[in-house]
Amino acid sequence: MSNWVRTYIMDTPRRSQKGDTTMERHDKLADLYTKMQNELRQFYNKGNKAAGTRARLIAVEMKAVLNEIRTDILTIRKAEKTKGE
Repeated sequence: MSNWVRTYIMDTPRRSQKGDTTMERHDKLADLYTKMQNELRQFYNKGNKAAGTRARLIAVEMKAVLNEIRTDILTIRKAEKTKGE
């Protein structure tokens, strides 16, 4: 990765369409993962069916956050490719 891309990533607060910065998205993903673990434990270990439903809903939220991160990564890669030309 070139130095300007590293600087761009580190110094520029990246915002999604929802206004989240890159680190806020990362923190949200980590939080959702923790919640998912707890719900799955309740579902598998205690047989709590409602926990399974909550886990599925969390998975949908995680997918949305991951898509935002993926879009951001592709944008940075395209910018690097354009800058190099």
